[in-house]
Amino acid sequence: MKLFHGTDPQTATKLNNGCVDITLGGGEFGRGFYMGTSKRLAKRRGYHASHRISGTANSAMRMRNNTFFIEVDETKYKKFLSNNDLTLTASQRMFGKIKRKKMWNNSIGAHDCIRGFIVGNPRYYCAKQWKFQTLNSQSYLNFHKIPDCFDGHGII
Repeated sequence: MKLFHGTDPQTATKLNNGCVDITLGGGEFGRGFYMGTSKRLAKRRGYHASHRISGTANSAMRMRNNTFFIEVDETKYKKFLSNNDLTLTASQRMFGKIKRKKMWNNSIGAHDCIRGFIVGNPRYYCAKQWKFQTLNSQSYLNFHKIPDCFDGHGII
């Protein structure tokens, strides 16, 4: 499985060189580093981060060097990192709780990774997001531990 993180080209290069920091990001499930299963959505977010403007999906897909990706072997991954896999309803509940309580800077639970649906906009329910939130998962993303869990990484 491929996971994508859209950003500006400079940050994509840093991420690809092993500089993921879980304390710098945040999103629908609180503080952490987010990657998703949708290349298109990541490219759009990367386009917006690079240009600080909205653009069409076609413009975003043509932009290069702004999306970090990893290829994950889920069987091996699950042996080393703990997960909390959320249904669509559970993803919506967690997002609602974090939004209501303004818990954007908090990690939720003790799992290395929370995997759930992108729920802020119903048109993205088809995509899943992975929130990495522990130092163990940060080491994984920075290629310091369990390197056989991924089949590759790069920038597109």
